[in-house]
Amino acid sequence: MQSNMSLFTQLTKTDVLLRLITGPLIFISPIIATLCVFILDGFDGEILKRSGYARHEYSTYDKVLDYWWYIWILAYVFSTNAPYKYLFLALFLYRTVGQLFYLFSHKGILFFLFPNVFESLFYYYLVAHLINKEELFFSQPMLTYAVVVLTVLKLLQEYIVHIRLMNFSGVYLKKTSYWPQKTINPYKVFLLFSLVLALGVTINNLMLQKPTDSYVTKARQQNTNGIILTYSPSGTLSAMIYRHTKTKIQFTLFFASASEQRSRCNASINTLNATTQEDGVSKQTSFFTYTDPCLTSLPDGTYKVLIQEPNQQDIVIEFEVVKNQIKK
Repeated sequence: MQSNMSLFTQLTKTDVLLRLITGPLIFISPIIATLCVFILDGFDGEILKRSGYARHEYSTYDKVLDYWWYIWILAYVFSTNAPYKYLFLALFLYRTVGQLFYLFSHKGILFFLFPNVFESLFYYYLVAHLINKEELFFSQPMLTYAVVVLTVLKLLQEYIVHIRLMNFSGVYLKKTSYWPQKTINPYKVFLLFSLVLALGVTINNLMLQKPTDSYVTKARQQNTNGIILTYSPSGTLSAMIYRHTKTKIQFTLFFASASEQRSRCNASINTLNATTQEDGVSKQTSFFTYTDPCLTSLPDGTYKVLIQEPNQQDIVIEFEVVKNQIKK
């Protein structure tokens, strides 16, 4: 018994360490990171059960580790060109409230009242990104339908796991195991990953702020060197750059006003080089068309597009949108 508990305690330590490492891995490969978390989260309950932890203590550990993963998801969403960033943020905050209430009350019904639709929507986004269908999956009314379906499925899962407390160990172990009435394992992992979680929050805040500062600073330092040719409120923008570019450029769009400096779009896109004639003089130019839900129905205002290439001067193109049209 003691040797068996010792083995699973080592597995608990390994599981916690892997889940902590997997969070930052999302910036290297979101698909691999998500699969790792999915597998680790699926089996850590059985590991901690066999390590001698009571169910309520496991739930505390598990939800803190889950939250660590949610922080990295949110950081990833706001650091990339993922659409509907503030829908992700709203769902993240909603789940946060539920998890905070649970940590103080340990009542499973709170997870049913505050379902984890945030993570499910991220999985939905990854599928859309993987098959290159973000524009379709995040268009209306498809997104609304998807959120409703994801919410229903998540409510069902939360009910089964946290209210009915169904035990599935017999399904994959062929022998049902049970939670001890009280924790008998002296090993405490909460302090370790609580400290790491605090570090993660700090890193997350820095990651959300730093890109904005760099975009705005660079935009103020550069001169306009191109023009926006067309804009469609359905989410498409085309432009011409007054030089040849590499086949891929980094595209960032944000409000030009000082009060709204968060980037709306951030993506790597392809360009097409060409030679145009102006007053009988040949000029090197490049063209691109970019379609993304983040461009859909831009609010009236002045915008700046920051175009970046390695070893090249940054380019900024400014334009104004009035009633879903570019102001000439």
